[in-house]
Amino acid sequence: MGREQQKFRRCHYYHGNPEDSNAHFLAQREAGFQAWLSGETLYIVATAALGTGIDVLGITHVIHLEAPDSIIDYAQEAGRAGRGRERVVAVVVIEEKDWPEEDAAKDSCLKVKRREVNSFI
Repeated sequence: MGREQQKFRRCHYYHGNPEDSNAHFLAQREAGFQAWLSGETLYIVATAALGTGIDVLGITHVIHLEAPDSIIDYAQEAGRAGRGRERVVAVVVIEEKDWPEEDAAKDSCLKVKRREVNSFI
């Protein structure tokens, strides 16, 4: 989904896919990230790889295009916004057919995480 959005939005795509850990990929990812940081591109499409450890001022919107895996993941990823105390908008966009079902989880730990996310969003 990230690559599709990248093409549609004409922005950079940031992900941490270990299968793409070659030097060319890493250089391209870093160049895109720097272009976003400098304001050369206004948007960045990212996986959870950008969801933690990034402290960038000026992020005001975080849009999830699927349900986060847990409430902690959602808080961590949405928390990338507002580092400069800006007003923040965080949105989760889920098509009805993709709405997470608690009974679809295979183990009890995942079931609890899904329940937390469902109740939060």
